[in-house]
Amino acid sequence: MWISKFQTINAADDEKNNSAASNSSDSTKLPNECGTFTKFFPPKTSKDNKGNNRKSKVIGGRDALIEEFPWHASLQKFRVILPLPLPDWRHVCGASIVNNFWLITAAHCVDGLINSWFPGQLRIVAGTDRWRYTLFQRKIQTPTVSKIFLHPEWNPRKAQNDIALIKVSKPLEFNSRVRPICLPSSIAYELNAGQSVSVAGYGYTTDNIILNFLPDSLKAVEVPVVGMQNCRQTYNSSRIPITDRMICAGITTDGRCSGAMRGDSGSALVSYQNNRAIHSGIVSFSLPCRFFGTPDVYTRTSPYLDWIKSTIKNH
Repeated sequence: MWISKFQTINAADDEKNNSAASNSSDSTKLPNECGTFTKFFPPKTSKDNKGNNRKSKVIGGRDALIEEFPWHASLQKFRVILPLPLPDWRHVCGASIVNNFWLITAAHCVDGLINSWFPGQLRIVAGTDRWRYTLFQRKIQTPTVSKIFLHPEWNPRKAQNDIALIKVSKPLEFNSRVRPICLPSSIAYELNAGQSVSVAGYGYTTDNIILNFLPDSLKAVEVPVVGMQNCRQTYNSSRIPITDRMICAGITTDGRCSGAMRGDSGSALVSYQNNRAIHSGIVSFSLPCRFFGTPDVYTRTSPYLDWIKSTIKNH
């Protein structure tokens, strides 16, 4: 169960603090105010369309409200369901807002989409903790994707440099449900083994192939950072090199796993500093925890600060 360690931050105060950033539409700047969120303690339970409390099906996790992770967005692809045909948007991956125009995600989330992508086919859904039923939700924001930038050294075979930037067609308006997350202060920003970090997403709620499904609601879990030596040992047999540009996190207790799952890819690994959320990593890959007992592997954000800033500045 994810236990809050942070005091509630007043949303009205944050609206004032974020006013300068929310009114700016300069796509080349990172906001001065970032990483603010509303922490509910005890955690509030969201409700479904029938007014019933929604129980979490994430092992070691819970339902989350978007005000707790206002930087989180769903990257979606348009499709037509045959034979009717019915237009539909499918959740592909998570992404994190870093300013009014830009979001960070994993390269493997968008690599296969670039060749088949055309304007209007991809969109971002922000300001909601339910990725489905967007037509019936008020105050959500759904800008289309205008540009995608893969890291130039992205290596899909070795899952290295698994990071990409997304630019949307119109600026996001910041409020209590849509806010940017902070980037690390420097490339030297580090997480310690055992440190608690958070992950939120719309990924599958089990690694059981038969029972797999994408939940309607946002889920969150708190997991410990795993030391690099231990992580490398667990992945040794997989022949996947765990580099210093990666972070490992997750927990296995009595054969039950807590952490990110398929569908969470691209979402942020969040650490907290002085009641601010820091984008510390990106959900990248893992082996089936049920069989291997391995932690999840994340792309470490800090080594890519220069690339992130230069890409945003030049485009």
